[in-house]
Amino acid sequence: MKKVFTFISSLLLIFILVACNNQPITPVETYTVTFDSNGGSAVPAQVLEFGEKVVEPANPTRSGYEFVHWYTTTEDMPFNFNFPVSADFTLYAKWNALGEDTTAPVISLNPATNPVTVSMNSNWSLPTVTANDNVDGDLTDQVEYDGSMIQSYLVGNQYVFTIVGEYEVTWSVEDEAGNSATLKLSIIVVESQPSLLDFEYSGFNGYYNALSGATTDNQMITTFAGILRNTLTSYKGYNTSTEYNWVLSTRKGGQYILYDITDYVFEGGWITTGWVTNGTGPNGVNVDREHIWPANNMQIRPENSARRLDKFTSFVINTGSFDDRPSGTERGHYSDLHNMWNAERTANQSLHSDHYFGNTGTTGNPNRNGQLFYPGDEYIGDIARALFYMTLTYPHLTLVNEGDSNAVKGSIYYGYLNVLLEWNKLDPVSPEEVARNNKIHQNQGNRNPFIDFYYDGDFAEIFFSFGDPEVPYTI
Repeated sequence: MKKVFTFISSLLLIFILVACNNQPITPVETYTVTFDSNGGSAVPAQVLEFGEKVVEPANPTRSGYEFVHWYTTTEDMPFNFNFPVSADFTLYAKWNALGEDTTAPVISLNPATNPVTVSMNSNWSLPTVTANDNVDGDLTDQVEYDGSMIQSYLVGNQYVFTIVGEYEVTWSVEDEAGNSATLKLSIIVVESQPSLLDFEYSGFNGYYNALSGATTDNQMITTFAGILRNTLTSYKGYNTSTEYNWVLSTRKGGQYILYDITDYVFEGGWITTGWVTNGTGPNGVNVDREHIWPANNMQIRPENSARRLDKFTSFVINTGSFDDRPSGTERGHYSDLHNMWNAERTANQSLHSDHYFGNTGTTGNPNRNGQLFYPGDEYIGDIARALFYMTLTYPHLTLVNEGDSNAVKGSIYYGYLNVLLEWNKLDPVSPEEVARNNKIHQNQGNRNPFIDFYYDGDFAEIFFSFGDPEVPYTI
């Protein structure tokens, strides 16, 4: 009986399977859910199968509004994203308006200088413009520019103004709320300003070739300082310094002696070794070695406090621990050949000493009035150019103008710059200076550019037009 039942059950199962296989397969139904952002950013539709759930998308954005939720028919009833899909439908975005936008965008320039001064016939570029809004964000790409007033001066991507005057360009932008902003830039075109770039620096066997890479006056000044320092490779001992820089006098022969007003000829040992024992010259005229920038007013020291240097090094301000007076074979800033000179002793020690150079009210021969020393008509330019060299070459040493509160003896300050610039004009470069500069170049390694590029005094005028430049030393 059990076997009969099993046989009948098997036949019934086969019948049912055959019957099922003859039925058609029903396709899977899909539904489309569309998102209407009501003025906001677009949200893609979703195609879902029966019973699947809508995937909640990232919130859309709309300027001036805050997104609240998605809904179907009732705005205040958020859609339930856990609800299974069984038909096509649309979800709508609900928004809350933010406070009324009454703030205009902000237009900015970089560089921000306004008005801007431009030299005639120089190259000038428009500043970079950006615009930002408190609601709409970055509007830079919507800024409109009106440069019709200067369009005729456009050469390539820069402007070259050929007429002095005042010009104006305008940028404007508007946000989505209708708030507008306008920025006007005034361009004042002036006569071309003199520049260190205007001069010719060739010659001298390429000594100044590094200047060719400078494109601004500041770069020129920095490069000049670098050249003088990097080529100062052979300091001489203090006690023999003037044996390496003496030159002949073109006026009377013999050695050219600073502050000398006599007709005596310093010959003999003065033109064979550059120095005579005890510094005694013709007819008993006494000579000694003069620091044009007095050692007492040169309060700097090598960073390592060395008293015998071979070449230029890093200098720091001397706080008193370093003896500012050199002796014997000591060498360094206090024996720089550009600053050392055989000089008439009375003028050096009694008149100059460590007093500042200045106009005393009396011209002609060397003289002193109170704390001011006038070196004599023949030497005022020589003095000025030697001091220009010193302040450029040595960090911290600073030439100040008359009336400057820093003009104190025993410091790093000396002067007076405004007087020295005047003297530089009044007393042009002499043949003796040229010969001396060449000799120092040969024996110490560097040169004095204020002699090489005198240009009727204009070079120094431009160089110091904003005061004494302080150029830090970098290795």
